Amino acid sequence: MNRLNLTLAALIVALWAAAAGAGEGTSIPTLKQNLPPGHLITAEDIAWRPMDDRRLSMVVARSADDLVGRETVRSVRAGMPVAKSVVRVPPAARRGASVRINYSQPGLNLVADGRAMEDGQLGQVVKVMNVASNKIIAATVVGADQVRVGP
Repeated sequence: MNRLNLTLAALIVALWAAAAGAGEGTSIPTLKQNLPPGHLITAEDIAWRPMDDRRLSMVVARSADDLVGRETVRSVRAGMPVAKSVVRVPPAARRGASVRINYSQPGLNLVADGRAMEDGQLGQVVKVMNVASNKIIAATVVGADQVRVGP
């Protein structure tokens, strides 16, 4: 019984090894060096690594476009496939950064200085502190360090 299990295990390993080598190869983007959280990835950070298609998950970055211009959410190891979940589009408004608060209506345009209380992407509603009154308001991110309140 023990010998049969050993032979079966060897057969499975041999089949798996043969199948791993039989897939169509491709090159995927990996990183040249370990990157810390918050690092903005550039083309210079990328190294291409050949890998078997069948061993790749659908959540792995497969092109440079999946990585360049994005920032790391947490530390990423060099030479390893990069999961799409560990990179993100950099926020247009960063927590703690100065932002310009805009309020517009026909015939009225008000502008105030504020501080973003949280990260926000374009179109996202974030908390912003009006630095003149220290009041926290909800505002929509409309551009880099630009938010809008009101209609």
